[in-house]
Amino acid sequence: MNEKETRTLSPVVASIILIAVVVAVSIAVAAWMGALNFKFMEKSNEQLLVTIPAYDNATHIWIDDSEWTTQTFEGFHTLPYSFNVSTSSQFNIKVTYYEQCGNGTYLQIGEEMFLIKGES
Repeated sequence: MNEKETRTLSPVVASIILIAVVVAVSIAVAAWMGALNFKFMEKSNEQLLVTIPAYDNATHIWIDDSEWTTQTFEGFHTLPYSFNVSTSSQFNIKVTYYEQCGNGTYLQIGEEMFLIKGES
């Protein structure tokens, strides 16, 4: 019988090479995904300044946002009033304008709906 000598990789060496390639590809994919995620997080941390416009003789406002449960800007405020929201936000707010008539009394003088829309 005539046998040819063939040189092959040992199964142990082949396994080590395979594991090294898988680890290298995993690290590359993780770095790529991390970079993408960081860009999205960076954009979501940007803030948009919202300033409520004046209305006739209004001195106070009530802000109601029925789409969200509780926001720091909801409630009764003195004009002028501004607040920050994420640039990825989009929602409607209802602003009710009041004029202070006396000691602790207010007269409703107007109402406006506003669409707050950040960058998409």
